[in-house]
Amino acid sequence: MREIWADNAKAIGIFLMVLGHNALANDGAFDFIYSFHMPLFFILSGYFSSAKQEQFLPYLKKNAKALLVPYIVFYLLTLPFGMFVIWAHPYNYPYDGCFEFIMKPLIGLFTVKTTSFAFHTNGPSWFFVALFIVKLLFYIPKRYRCSVKSLTITTIVCLTGYFFFKENNYTPYARVDTALMAFPLFVFGYLLKTKTNVIARLKESKMLVNIAVSLCCALMCLLITNLNGHVEFSGAGYGNNMILMYLAAIFGFFFVIGMSMFTPRNKHILTIGEGTSVVLGLHSPIQQLIKEITKVVFHIPTHDYSMLLAFPMTVMVLICHLPIIYLLNHKFPFLIGKSKKKRKL
Repeated sequence: MREIWADNAKAIGIFLMVLGHNALANDGAFDFIYSFHMPLFFILSGYFSSAKQEQFLPYLKKNAKALLVPYIVFYLLTLPFGMFVIWAHPYNYPYDGCFEFIMKPLIGLFTVKTTSFAFHTNGPSWFFVALFIVKLLFYIPKRYRCSVKSLTITTIVCLTGYFFFKENNYTPYARVDTALMAFPLFVFGYLLKTKTNVIARLKESKMLVNIAVSLCCALMCLLITNLNGHVEFSGAGYGNNMILMYLAAIFGFFFVIGMSMFTPRNKHILTIGEGTSVVLGLHSPIQQLIKEITKVVFHIPTHDYSMLLAFPMTVMVLICHLPIIYLLNHKFPFLIGKSKKKRKL
């Protein structure tokens, strides 16, 4: 049985992600969105994780299918667009000859970032790899039925590893540093479900209560963001202070959860919520194509969008994904790491 509030929350989160990728003119709104929109998905992933003990190889295979397969599929599907961008902007993506033009984007599939010898052509897809690493790390406390002690020790080890990379000015490949920074959020989501009944109480609360919770948490998130500055989570950046980053992420999470509780049930919103991985993996070329069309037709620049313009553009991008989500979820689920199941609500 799918949780409607969770699909609503994921739809809101992915809406904010696409909105933030519109090159917003308002820096305050941009920083606010970036303070929690990706941490939201790590917390939700932790919330729906289980402490059930499993053999490592089946666990590895299951998560590789769910995360690495869609990462590879979406990367390869968007590779022609990425190579066109490289060809059109050689000063931003320097390459020497045809061989490097072909090989650098392919190597980027494995580095999961752009380097001197690789171009990562599907930026948002980093999340699949980072979450895969987080889930592998989560296997350590799972071996001990996720006791508080095992969760605490693993979290400390992850943060120690993160600061080791940070202090030595080393950025590892495959977004390992981002995964290490995200692990505490994943654990928070897991503990939120197993040690509290906060979500259950919000589900049972009246609409006005959820609206109040959402507004209060949004305000707290905004205040903390103003203190902490911009957070570039994909690059393992936490702003001015890591504790403030985690606090903003948690308040932002509850801001979205409160909204999800009073969001009317809508099949299109639920479809977007169920297909967030598709939006995550494919929205870059679709969004850019829509921007270029509006530039030609309406003479609207492709950057520095006002919120008034960014909102309808984001809605348009998500609408374009609806048939793709349906096609992949119901006709080719194996391409995105899913089994062919009938939707239950």
